[in-house]
Amino acid sequence: MPDISSFTGVIVLDNEKASNDLLRVNSQVKWVKLFSGTPSHLYALAPSSGLAALPIALLASGVKDPPDSSASSTDTGSLYAISGSGIKDLTISLPPGANDGIKTDTLRTFWLPDSVAKNFKSIVVQPVSGAPLVLALPSAPSAGAPAAAPKVSINPQKTGIAATTKTLNLTGTRMSQVVAVVSGLTPLTFTSSDDKSLTLALPTLSPPGLTLVFIYSDKSPQPYFIPVANTAAP
Repeated sequence: MPDISSFTGVIVLDNEKASNDLLRVNSQVKWVKLFSGTPSHLYALAPSSGLAALPIALLASGVKDPPDSSASSTDTGSLYAISGSGIKDLTISLPPGANDGIKTDTLRTFWLPDSVAKNFKSIVVQPVSGAPLVLALPSAPSAGAPAAAPKVSINPQKTGIAATTKTLNLTGTRMSQVVAVVSGLTPLTFTSSDDKSLTLALPTLSPPGLTLVFIYSDKSPQPYFIPVANTAAP
């Protein structure tokens, strides 16, 4: 890119609506010299990337491997998330038995079975550019530890819902502070207009039900089970 310090001009980004993080969401800039007939020119921006200050979080423990649809599988483990920017192509060195999950520009998730997680204190990640990094794994709560008092509440379903249900209205507390709902490794769509209710778009359902993880603005996770009625003929 040429030295433009002696010129008066403006730089126009492709997507002017992305005002909160312009450089991250745009792939190029347009240089325009003011008060001149000089043609404008497009310049490619090098993609920005980096991990968040606290890049790794424990989303849930004691949950099954989401891609394993086998009803007979009893393996449980812990679900982790890595946050940052430009991390879609981040390489995560996972041990055998682990599962790489969601891959977006700002979020990566992975699942570690309990039999493996108990022997690992950290993992190694490799950015597209730069040196490998070692990230400490947050500890799952021990089996004998007393459960912490919940900071949030979601009212349970009193009866199983039909497997054909597409949306579900939930009530509880701090619903407006939900920032993500995850079914296994899949994020779900939801809307919330106040602090006591939330409408959730459901994935494909089957008995006996599914466990979701609600993630709040303070990064605290809250598991929630939705029972599904068995409508099979006797």
